[in-house]
Order: sequence, then structure tokens, then C-alpha cells
Amino acid sequence: PFFPQNRKVAKDPSMVDPASDAEAGNGRRLHVPAGAMFPLIGLGLYFVGFAAVWAFFDPIGQSANLEISAVASALGVASLIGILGPLSVLLLQPVFNRLVLLASGTLLHIISLGLLLTTTGYWGFLCATSLFIYSLNFVFPFQMGALSRYDRDGSIAIVALVLQLICLAVGPALGGYLYAGMGQDFTLVSVMIGFGVSIALFSLGARAQSAC
Repeated sequence: PFFPQNRKVAKDPSMVDPASDAEAGNGRRLHVPAGAMFPLIGLGLYFVGFAAVWAFFDPIGQSANLEISAVASALGVASLIGILGPLSVLLLQPVFNRLVLLASGTLLHIISLGLLLTTTGYWGFLCATSLFIYSLNFVFPFQMGALSRYDRDGSIAIVALVLQLICLAVGPALGGYLYAGMGQDFTLVSVMIGFGVSIALFSLGARAQSAC
């Protein structure tokens, strides 16, 4: 009685607007434009590849003649260096085209995989892992920025998050299958190809959007 504004007021069924009620119902559905499928698939490929490599950094480090403790130390330092990735985005985004920066970050990621293929010793492994994590942190804001252009009601953000979680689960399983059956070199080269296809899909998405 003291706070009547908090009391629920029953709606008169005759006063309900069917059109607005249908619109509210449609707002609760996920809406993914067809053009967003290109960058979404590219995002999925990217995170499958990332997880496939991340799960096997221990054997990759051992193949570079490192002890487990050295691998763990290198990953810890590399994760700290990776913080520079999003900071670089703040500096470079106002100057360069976003798609160019996305492609450049993906190229750095591919180079880091090439270093993992060839390097030996602690410092070489540290440089490769640092570049690998830095590249992910650099690329991810541009990937989400590309997807946000299609997002009108938050649906793309939800789909992208769910897709990332699925791919982070699929990546280690796929990486284990490739690693056990084909070896380390084949696994890393396959991820490099996947990263290349990923940036191609983001590029196709950008062209499709600009054509609309």
C-alpha cells in the first residue's frame, strides 16, 4: 500500500497489441545474417587451430629439447608478453585499416607456428610462444569487431561465444588425433593452413558486407 508503483497491474487482454507481442517474441530468437556465416566459420577455424596447438605445447617444448618446467616457465612469460596484443590494437587501430591489421596479426600467428616447427632451446621457444599468444590477443578484438557489424540484437555475440567454447573443446581432440597419427609437423602445418583459410573467410565477409 505504501509503494503502489511496485504493484503488478494485470493487463486487459483487449489492450494487448498483437503486433508488439509478436515483435517481442521475435526479439528472443537468435538472428544470424547469412553474411555473418563467413566470419563465424573463420572464427571457429581460428579457435580450433589455437586450441589444437595450445593443448600440445608440452610435447612441442620437449621436441625443442626443453624440460617440462622450462616449458611452463616460457608459457607464463609468454602470457604476460601477450598482454601487449590488445594494447597494440589501441595504438594501431586509428592508423590502419582493420582488415589489414587482422591479416597482419594472422600472418604473425602463422610465423609463430613456423618458429615452433624449427626452433630449439629455451629462448627460441619463448620467442615462438610469445608471438603465438601475442598474435591471438592482437587478432581477437578485430575478429569480434568484424562480427559486431552484423549484430543488431546481441545474437551474434551469443553465437560467437558458444562457437568459441565449442571450438576450444574440439581443438585439443582434433589436435591429438593429428598429433598421434600424423606427427607434430603435420599438425602445425595444418593449423597454419587453417589460419590462412580463416583470414580469407573474414575477408569474404567484409566484401559481402560492403557490397550490401
